[in-house]
Amino acid sequence: MLTQDAPEPAGARAALRLIRPSDGVSAGSRMGPHLAERNVLTMYPYPFVDLEPQIPLSAAARRVDAATAAQIDVVVMSVPGDIASQDILEKFIASPHARDFRLQGQFGDLLLYRRAGS
Repeated sequence: MLTQDAPEPAGARAALRLIRPSDGVSAGSRMGPHLAERNVLTMYPYPFVDLEPQIPLSAAARRVDAATAAQIDVVVMSVPGDIASQDILEKFIASPHARDFRLQGQFGDLLLYRRAGS
């Protein structure tokens, strides 16, 4: 998880251009460091999907609930490269907390979802 390659530079720049400084973001470990200067940043797939973390996370960081999800405007993650990642993406899409999110596009090896109206 912490040894993943960096995202494709052109795709990362394109995705970052769509994320406003005021947006609450849920991001995978490849993009999280590029988005750290904000008030709300959670580790994808939280707060939408409850799963056992691969690294130690506090209970607050693993929280999956409507109130926490309501703070998120953008979700950015790597394109799934295996069955487990695809399963997490499908759980995100099926989450009742993610029903207002729409795919804004694929940018290289990244997917960006934005809450409708945000």
